[in-house]
Amino acid sequence: MNPLYLRFKNFPDYIVKQDIIDLLDNYSIPENDIVLSYDIFGRKTGDVIIRIYHLTSYKDIITTYNFYYFNEKYIIELFETNENDFISCKKSIEFSKNNVYTHENKIRKIFLKLSKLPMNVKEEDIKQFFKNYTLAENGIKFNKFLKGSTNNINEAVIAFQSENDCLDALNRENERILNNQIINLNESSLDEYENFASSEAFNKWMKIISEKISASDVQRSLYLRGFPLDVKLNDILNYLKEFDLTKNNLIFDEKILKENGSLIIKFYNEDDCNEAKEFITLNNFEFVGRVKKLYVENLLVVVNKGNGIYS
Repeated sequence: MNPLYLRFKNFPDYIVKQDIIDLLDNYSIPENDIVLSYDIFGRKTGDVIIRIYHLTSYKDIITTYNFYYFNEKYIIELFETNENDFISCKKSIEFSKNNVYTHENKIRKIFLKLSKLPMNVKEEDIKQFFKNYTLAENGIKFNKFLKGSTNNINEAVIAFQSENDCLDALNRENERILNNQIINLNESSLDEYENFASSEAFNKWMKIISEKISASDVQRSLYLRGFPLDVKLNDILNYLKEFDLTKNNLIFDEKILKENGSLIIKFYNEDDCNEAKEFITLNNFEFVGRVKKLYVENLLVVVNKGNGIYS
C-alpha cells in the first residue's frame, strides 16, 4: 500500500529520533521513516513526521498517541499529513547543519557586530569583506528591527567558524572600509546574533501581512498565536461572535496559519479591540474537545517591539 504520514506536535526541542523509535517501539518504525522539523534558525520545532506502511498501525498510533503525555509534561497532538510535508520537513534538516545556536557558542568568542554599514549593503559585500576568513553557515544576520524600510539596514552580526578568525578580523584596524565607507567592528554574542536572526524572520512575516492590512488599521488590531493547525476560520469567528466579525476581519497568511497558528484580527474600533483582548485573555479557545490558551497582543505593540514596517 502507499505510505501514510502523521505529524506529531509539541515534543520538547531536545527530542531525537531514538526517542521516537522508543516511543513507537511496538510499530517498528525505521529511522529513515522519521524526520524532525527545524525552524528557519536551524532549531528543532518539536514537530516530528513519521511514514507508515500499515493502515492498522496508522490507526492505532492515532488512537494511542493523540493527546499523549510525553514525559508526563508535554501534550502531544497528531495530525494527518502527506508526502510533500514529509519531504519539506526533511529538507528543514539542512538548517541544523553547522548550527550556530549551540550551548557551546554561548561562551565562544566567534561573533562580531558591524555597525555604520552602507545603507544598501548586501550579504555578498560582507562575504567579500571577510573573504580571508571562514564564516559559519548562514553566519550573516542583518538587524531588520531598525526604523525605516528594510533596505535601510546599517547593522549586522557575523558568526565565524573559529575564535582565531573572529579575533583577527576584529583587529583589522586599518581595513575597516566597506563600499567606500568606514564601518565599526565590535565583539558581539550569540544572543545578539539570535536577536538579529529573529528580526529577519519577523520582518519577512510582517512584509506578508503588510500587504493585507494598512498602517491606519494597526491600532485596532490584535495579533493572536496558538490556534490548532487544523482550525477553521468559522471556528475563530464563532469564538469571537459577540464582536460581529466576518472573514474580512481576519488577516492571515495560509502558510503561517498552518505552521504556527497565528493571525491578525482587525476590529471595527479600538474599544472593540481592547475588549476582545480582555476576552481572549480570560477565555480559552475550545476546538473539537481541545482547550487552547492563546497568546494575544495589540498589533501596535508587536510592531513597536521590533520597530517594524509601521513605526
